[in-house]
Amino acid sequence: RVPVLSRTCMRRHFCPDMALSGFSIDLCDQAAILPGVRTLEYAPLDVVDAAAWETVRSTAYNQQAAVTFTGSGAWLTMPVLIYSGSWTEDLADSPQGDYYNISISATMPADSPAVRAEINGMKQRRYLLRITDRNGAKHIVGTPDMPLRFDSKYQSGNQPGDSRGYRITFQGAALHASPGYTPIF
Repeated sequence: RVPVLSRTCMRRHFCPDMALSGFSIDLCDQAAILPGVRTLEYAPLDVVDAAAWETVRSTAYNQQAAVTFTGSGAWLTMPVLIYSGSWTEDLADSPQGDYYNISISATMPADSPAVRAEINGMKQRRYLLRITDRNGAKHIVGTPDMPLRFDSKYQSGNQPGDSRGYRITFQGAALHASPGYTPIF
């Protein structure tokens, strides 16, 4: 079912009633045949139960309280090419104190009308990410108070064999470095 945007939603370029579904391999059949595809997990803030958010960190700097969702909300997945991504948390200062500029980007090797619809639905929303690092450790990036913004750039490639798809970026600011994520509560 393709969502139809009202005049109000068209003017704002965002329709809050459009539920995100994530990127299944069905949507990204091009990604399924490429070697080295892994997934990035993200949660739109509008399905995160922000009232239940609790910052509970262990002495090893792991977030121990689980992220809870409203309704049928859950972590969504996006296939990205291994070795195409970067994750930076740059410490910066301001008159109000130190903070981290966060940027996570990677290449999603897929393009289809369904992928474009999902990318379009991701605009103007805010997100939390659950990242698995190269050592297999999970991290939570963003909080309900300081979520990440989403941006994408389509790249067609100009030579045979070039990857075609989207360069996706999640970015924002945080007061603390992103903790590990080992929920026990």
